[in-house]
Amino acid sequence: MERDTILGDYLKSTSLCKVIDSDTGKWTTYREAQEVSIKEKDLESIPV
Repeated sequence: MERDTILGDYLKSTSLCKVIDSDTGKWTTYREAQEVSIKEKDLESIPV
């Protein structure tokens, strides 16, 4: 039985997906990019 998945779910479920890190220009995995973006959001949310 086939299951329809939205693109976001597919990207999160595969480690084969690669994305370009716009800062370094290097290829990184989608999962690593997500972890970095989460850390950046956490830093932005810290009150100064």
